[in-house]
Amino acid sequence: MSTAEDFQRKKELARNIDLCFLLDVTGSMQPYIDQCRDSIKQIVEILMPTKTRYSGIAKLLRLSIVGYRDHGDEKQFEILEFTESPEIFRNFVSSVPADGGADLPEDVFGGLEKALDLSWSDQCGTKVIFHIADAPCHGNKYHNLRSGGDDYPNGDPKERTETMLFGRMKEKDIDYHFGRINQTTDKMIQVFSEAYGSEIKQYDILKITMAESVISAVCHSVTVRR
Repeated sequence: MSTAEDFQRKKELARNIDLCFLLDVTGSMQPYIDQCRDSIKQIVEILMPTKTRYSGIAKLLRLSIVGYRDHGDEKQFEILEFTESPEIFRNFVSSVPADGGADLPEDVFGGLEKALDLSWSDQCGTKVIFHIADAPCHGNKYHNLRSGGDDYPNGDPKERTETMLFGRMKEKDIDYHFGRINQTTDKMIQVFSEAYGSEIKQYDILKITMAESVISAVCHSVTVRR
């Protein structure tokens, strides 16, 4: 295949999108689980072509969600593999309860690992993880919590690192965007940005809607690939 043909194929595949919602689903997060459920219809309507708008951002849009809690929680993860059905996605999110969590940090690394293990498609030229959280990962390196506020102050008890996880993300050519809720995650995102290799784009979902944030993130990722 010539360079020009390869370039054209990449442009076409950029409109095939894998979108994973990575979501903290512990007790404080019910409003954001509800927003995720309620916003998906608008997200799909804006991104996908319709009878009245033929040139939607996406030709193919596959949706997944990874909900995570913390080490020791009875059900640590809630996972929906990629689906093209917004209704399946919505129904799944509706079934996810906000519970669990003990200390403030959560198992962010476990959530990232589960998201990376999803069935990402080679036919999707744009791959996006949109992460929404109100608490950082474990380890004093990633937050400024007072002493005693983290059950694992030395970091992930399974010894995973941001370098390891974001290295896998780069290998899979996945873009990472963050939905910010409060300042407790700011230091974590600074550290993650170093491993990611560039400044991670944050969306303040208290100021703009989750739907607007996700649509903006996906459009950015598609644009840089076209």
